Amino acid sequence: MRVSTGYFGHEIDPVLRNAAEKNGWALCIGAGTSLPVFPRWLYLVQNLLLAGGNVSNETVQNLLSRFSPDALIAASSNRDGETFGEHLASALYGHLKTAAGSGWSRMAPVLAAKDIGRISGSEWTSFRDFFLSNFRDCSALQLARVVTDAIKNDLAPTSILSFNAEPLLFALIQAELASRHPGGNAPKAGLDRVTRALSSRKRERIPYIFCHGLLHVPDDPSTHVDAESTDKLVFSEDQYLQLGNAVASWQAVTFEEACMTKTIAFVGVSLSDSNMRTWLSRAHQNRRSELDAIGRGELYSSQHYWIERVPSNDLEARYIEAAVAHLGVRLVWLNEWAELGSTMDRMLRR
Repeated sequence: MRVSTGYFGHEIDPVLRNAAEKNGWALCIGAGTSLPVFPRWLYLVQNLLLAGGNVSNETVQNLLSRFSPDALIAASSNRDGETFGEHLASALYGHLKTAAGSGWSRMAPVLAAKDIGRISGSEWTSFRDFFLSNFRDCSALQLARVVTDAIKNDLAPTSILSFNAEPLLFALIQAELASRHPGGNAPKAGLDRVTRALSSRKRERIPYIFCHGLLHVPDDPSTHVDAESTDKLVFSEDQYLQLGNAVASWQAVTFEEACMTKTIAFVGVSLSDSNMRTWLSRAHQNRRSELDAIGRGELYSSQHYWIERVPSNDLEARYIEAAVAHLGVRLVWLNEWAELGSTMDRMLRR
């Protein structure tokens, strides 16, 4: 099957390498990168509704037929009050805690660790091996290897923008770096965990930015300031609307700056999100107007790449491409998600 303006992963040019050698590139991830470690959106909402108690499965299904998931999360927040964050974390982490079993008490501090040096090399290795054994198909494992290779080859992303409220990829990159540099000799170009505009950053580190906030990892004993940013969470309808209506939110400014100045690789995100589409549209229109101003308006101005699994229907693929073309985004199609790592290798190859 051929598609109109997209690429297939096995034939893509080294577009991210070219970007790294110029203005730089950023990685933008969504919930799809954490499947099946963390639940899909609807399953998360169902678990959250049930977490409050005295709610039957029939009631949950009836509510889902009448209201959007965002509205029901807002309802849960209103219902639960101060316990909402606890219930949300339980719904989000429930599957992983079950899979980890008695090992969860050892996993939680590793998953939540801000710096590589806070965890021993053997603990990082055990952490990574657990996911390789139990969640080998999780895309975050492939991305952790790709990012670590990029750091080694001086092609590291200028930033990682996460729309997840959990730190899985952050922790897996830390584990990959630790495994390659035993004894605490990991390269300086590690990661800074950025949960708000005031988060501490170091010039040589890659900012890993939690655009939709960060939930505290259940049972993690640490109390450091950046362990969470629940005030930045974007789960409920009111939180989503507040973010979309803000003239210049931290998330919008951070995202649009990356869109305007870098090449972005999107993985595991839904570009049907209205806020993200608004931010992309503004950045793309600015780029188009600047190209016009310098007499280069005839150039094809797309500079971002959305890595997605190709649908079986060619017409559907063409519609998906057309739905994001005016946002400055081109598709990179995968036949299977197992091709993600090799495709990004091609995009970064020397």
